[in-house]
Amino acid sequence: MGVLDALVRLFGGPREGQNAPAASSNGRSAAPMPDAPVAVDIYPEDDDVISDTARGEDDAALTPAPKNRQELLNELRKNYTEVLGLVRKVDTHLDEQSRRSERLLELAEKSSRQLEVLPELAESNRRVADALADLVELTRDARTRNEAAMDRLTKNAVQQLETAQRQTSALQSVQASMHRSSEASIEMAQSMSGIGQTLGDVAASTRDLGDTIAAMRETDAEREAELARLVANSQKWLVAAVVFAGLVAVGVLAVVLNKLV
Repeated sequence: MGVLDALVRLFGGPREGQNAPAASSNGRSAAPMPDAPVAVDIYPEDDDVISDTARGEDDAALTPAPKNRQELLNELRKNYTEVLGLVRKVDTHLDEQSRRSERLLELAEKSSRQLEVLPELAESNRRVADALADLVELTRDARTRNEAAMDRLTKNAVQQLETAQRQTSALQSVQASMHRSSEASIEMAQSMSGIGQTLGDVAASTRDLGDTIAAMRETDAEREAELARLVANSQKWLVAAVVFAGLVAVGVLAVVLNKLV
C-alpha cells in the first residue's frame, strides 16, 4: 500500500495533506515528498542527446551561438555606449559646421552686395577710359600749342588706362573667387546632408540592436522553460522506473517466500 500511495502522490496531482509523512505497512513513516522536482542523473548518456538537441535549437535561433550571454550583453552595452558617444561627437561637429556655414552665408551675402557694385565700378572705369581717350584726342589736336603738356597728359592717360585695366582684371578675379566660394558652400551643404543621413542610419542600427537584445532574452526564456520541462519529464520516468523495479523486487521476494514455505 505504501508503494501505491507513493504512485498516487506522484501522478495523482496535489492532494490534501500531501507533504505529511504517511505510515508504511511496516509501521515506519515514509519520507515527505519534495515540493519541487529533484534532479537525479542516472542516465548520463541522455545528457548528450539533450545537449545536442538544445545545441541544435540554439544554433537555429542564433548563429553563431554566443560564448556567454552575460559577456554578449556587456559587449552590446559597451558598443551602445560607444555609438552614443560617437553620435554626440558628430552632433557637436554638426553644430560647429552649422555655425561655420552661417558665417559663410553671411560672407556670401556681403560679397554679393559687393559684387553688385562691381558693374558700376566697371562702368565708371569705362567712362573714365572714354574720357581719357577723348582727352588723348584733345591733346593730340592741341599738340602744336603745348607739346610738353600733351606728353604729360598722354602719359598720365596711358597710366590711368593701365590702372583701370588692372582694376577690371582684379575685379574679375574677385568675382571668379566668389563664384568658387559659392560652389564650395553648396558642396559643404551637401556633405552636411550626407552626415544627417548617416546619423539616421546609426539611429536605425541602434533600434535594431535593442530589438536583437529583446529577441535574445525571449529565446533564453523559452530555452530555459524547455530544459525545465525535459528535466521534469526525465524525473517522472525515473521515479516510475524505480517504483516498477521495487514492485518487481517485492513480487520476486513474495514468490521466493512462497516456495520456501
